[in-house]
Amino acid sequence: MFDERTKAELAELVRQGRISVAVSILEKMASVTDKEASRYAEWAREELKRVQALPKKVKDAAPQLLATALRDEPVVAPCGSRSQSAIAISATPISA
Repeated sequence: MFDERTKAELAELVRQGRISVAVSILEKMASVTDKEASRYAEWAREELKRVQALPKKVKDAAPQLLATALRDEPVVAPCGSRSQSAIAISATPISA
């Protein structure tokens, strides 16, 4: 029925931002009354609370994230090359 693989798949859905899909699955898991699945149902109820709160946390953090993004300070971003571990990005527009 439910196993550790299911938990991992749900975590991946959340990581991808597919919150409504994860919530739907968690609601189904949380409603299971089978004795063998009681541990997963309990986990699902707790996880459901956490996942349902994520959109509000993102919304609440948005103004601070936007302010940080608009600062004219270099931001270190990872680079795909092994010879270059990071690159600095500035918010200052480049004029021609």
